[in-house]
Amino acid sequence: MTSKLRLRAVLDRNRGFAVAALLACLLLGGWLTYGAYAAPGTHLEERPESEWTLSGSLSHGATVTGAANGTAFDPGERVSNRSVYFERVMPVLRGNLSLAATGADTPVEVRVNRSVTVRSVDAGGPAERSTVYWENRTALGATRVTLAPGERLRLPFRTNVTRALQRARNVSERLDSPGQPRVLVITTAVATRQAGDARPRQLRLTLSIDDDGGVYRVRTEPVSQTFTETETVPVPNDPGPLREAGGPLLLVGGGAGLAGIGALAVLGRLGLTGRERAWLDYRTHRADYDEWVTTVRLPPEAERLPAGEAPTLADLVDLAIDTDSAVLEAPDGDAYHVIDDGYRYTFEPPADPTDPATDDGSQDADPLDADATPPDTDANGAPTDGDGADLPTRIGALLGAEDGGRPEESTTVDDGDRES
Repeated sequence: MTSKLRLRAVLDRNRGFAVAALLACLLLGGWLTYGAYAAPGTHLEERPESEWTLSGSLSHGATVTGAANGTAFDPGERVSNRSVYFERVMPVLRGNLSLAATGADTPVEVRVNRSVTVRSVDAGGPAERSTVYWENRTALGATRVTLAPGERLRLPFRTNVTRALQRARNVSERLDSPGQPRVLVITTAVATRQAGDARPRQLRLTLSIDDDGGVYRVRTEPVSQTFTETETVPVPNDPGPLREAGGPLLLVGGGAGLAGIGALAVLGRLGLTGRERAWLDYRTHRADYDEWVTTVRLPPEAERLPAGEAPTLADLVDLAIDTDSAVLEAPDGDAYHVIDDGYRYTFEPPADPTDPATDDGSQDADPLDADATPPDTDANGAPTDGDGADLPTRIGALLGAEDGGRPEESTTVDDGDRES
């Protein structure tokens, strides 16, 4: 219970600071809680909206010319998608670009750029890592078209391979350049969905033609690429654990603390009463001066010594220090004594206000309280001085002393003197 009194004393001394701190907690908690639940704010995020695939392929073939008479091929015959074509009887390569956008829920605008590149490359390594000695690029034009969902685009192309390879040989001969002639038919498709802020998507298809001594080899692969379209949407901010949990805790804690201080103040339980303050001071002094106190039961002779009373335990300890004496505590803890030079100096601790057995229901007396103890009176109701003499008689005696008389002196005998 003493700890509760100490807490109340500290709270009473720092009431202003405590109220300010709790009010700050209340305001901060309210701001954090409002930001976490009522107005968390938003930020922009890109979220997947849809996926669609752009795919394309190049088909190719050649028509056999009349120079193929007497061979395994008939003039006018159409051969398609071969890996090897004969340069003399199949000089022109024709084909088609096939392009489709699947999964798109809106029309797709497509721009197709085609070009032919003739170059001389190192034939030793892979095609993508070959050394390019020289090259010449010729644009074949561009085509724009809009594809409806599910529609497929077909664009034809034509390349005179024999003429392109011969031109490459002539250039390499004039340059005395090493390497092998190669012809690339490059098709680049740029597709854009007709929806919002859709971005352009690019697909590149390449048909590679390599010279191989009377024949040319053709390589191409279908290409497919999937794109994810996103949309920018506002998303509520995540308040985080500090705002989400800390805000309500500060709000409730600050409000409860202010309500508690207010309730204690209204009930008169915030500050300490005189009895509680006296008891708390005594317990503080008892703990501070514990090393000076020894528990001893006084003999009857010591209890009959002339006694003096110390107002506080601290004063009694100061006396013990000055007289180089010990502070003697009764075993039941109801009195402390210092014996010095034939006198007994005593301190009686106040009653514990938290103990119901010592609570007589009295409070600190207020001199203006109507319930305060009235002055002593005689049998007729006249006020007396406390010794039984009425006040007018005593006042008259004092006035007579001023005229040369002398008031009677009352002598009291101390119990110790009587026995001696």
